[in-house]
Amino acid sequence: MDPALGTLTGQQRSLLDRWLPGVSVERDHSWGLVATTVLEVTHAGSRCIVKAGGDGDHHLARELHAHQHWLRPWTRIGRAPTLAYGNAEAKLLVTRFLPGELVLGSGYADDPDVHRQAGERMIADALGDRPDRRA
Repeated sequence: MDPALGTLTGQQRSLLDRWLPGVSVERDHSWGLVATTVLEVTHAGSRCIVKAGGDGDHHLARELHAHQHWLRPWTRIGRAPTLAYGNAEAKLLVTRFLPGELVLGSGYADDPDVHRQAGERMIADALGDRPDRRA
């Protein structure tokens, strides 16, 4: 077993084994600030992201809810990752890998255009101007 998978609970490992048998960890994206494990993995030639919450985690259920109820308009146009598997009780979700770079800590962190784009996306969503509602 890959050492990075050792941070997952038994229930999380069992689900991951069922969903992605023989998964291979490529990179650990966890920040180490909270008890959430974020792993980039490959399975059957596809790249995915695995997010697993620790005992005190209250965020994974909200993220899973967002994937199930809010993100589909954005996943259809490639602006958000597609949910492959999720289990709120186990605090585990798997998404298809979406190429990109985390802005925090990058050269783009202070780029006004990046923040403008993020703000426009948030405003459009708040006002209901989502891709699934356009004529």
